[in-house]
Amino acid sequence: IARGLGLLPVDAKTTVAQYAEQWMATLQVRPSTRANYSAYLRNHVQPALGRYPLSVLRRSHVATFVAQLVDKGLAPSTVRHCYQIVAMLMRSACYDGLLAASPCYKIKLPSVAGRTLPVLTPAQVHALLAAAPDCDRAVLATAVGTGMRQGEVLGLRLPHLNLLRRELAVEEQAMTVHGQPPYITSDLKTPASRRVLPLPEFVVLELARHLQSYGAGENGLVFPNRRGGIWRRGSFGESVW
Repeated sequence: IARGLGLLPVDAKTTVAQYAEQWMATLQVRPSTRANYSAYLRNHVQPALGRYPLSVLRRSHVATFVAQLVDKGLAPSTVRHCYQIVAMLMRSACYDGLLAASPCYKIKLPSVAGRTLPVLTPAQVHALLAAAPDCDRAVLATAVGTGMRQGEVLGLRLPHLNLLRRELAVEEQAMTVHGQPPYITSDLKTPASRRVLPLPEFVVLELARHLQSYGAGENGLVFPNRRGGIWRRGSFGESVW
């Protein structure tokens, strides 16, 4: 079975980098989550801890790793994500019987400041829509008027939009994974993400005008990119938002 899965035998002499590769192969997570984990491992964890055998890794190594990330000026949230991945790795090694205890114990992490959600006033919404290019007014109005996640807005298709009833159903979202073309998936962030939302009148008017003027993109995409396809999140942020 191990050979069929491409797994190698592991023991306490296996390095963190080697074990991380096999650990990644066992994860059952979203493609975007897998891509994020891979980036944290590649950019931060493996350069600092990858060469160490599991058997020699100590709490002091992990504490030094976290302190170095802080000294580099990384955001507290990034430092925490890196540490959490190391902690998951070590916990998995314990479950595999390779470690008696995890070295990730009472590690001081930088505090993450709480965020205050900015809410636009009606006047600011009006100014935003007035300043937007005509082809982008509807997508911005929908985002403001529904509070949908960006991927949910960009993944909206005609079958899930009902202007007569002034509502839309969140059934899909657009996904952007590093190194892959964007795609539409019905795998939403949480079970509660699948919902029906009422549409304010100004959103209905903008959507009706948008579809009449520009039509839909491929496969009924309500908000396609300039070529009629699916927006990449980065491209949307730079070109529209």
